[in-house]
Amino acid sequence: MSFTRWGTRHFLSCNDMVQRRFLAGIFLALFAVLAVVSAAFFWETRRELQRHREVEAANRLVLERKEAELRAQEERLERLRTDPAYVEKAIREGMNYVRPGETVYRFESVP
Repeated sequence: MSFTRWGTRHFLSCNDMVQRRFLAGIFLALFAVLAVVSAAFFWETRRELQRHREVEAANRLVLERKEAELRAQEERLERLRTDPAYVEKAIREGMNYVRPGETVYRFESVP
């Protein structure tokens, strides 16, 4: 670019003005493309974050259920360790054991 300076005024030739407008247009177009690409990237990232949050919420529900199951199993184990009557009941119901001399009556359920 060539310009002439007289005092505080700058004089640009017509060719220089065209070049500056062209460069400004190119920079504006590049900025617009960059903005669109960035928006698409951040939109996809936001959708992925939402999917991760949904998975996390589902996993938290599963975790809560499993922790409740664990507490129930720990309570049962503690009863099996400390309560002889509960041990006998569990053996009778779970393994169908009976004491000598007992008679077991089974009834079929009617559908």
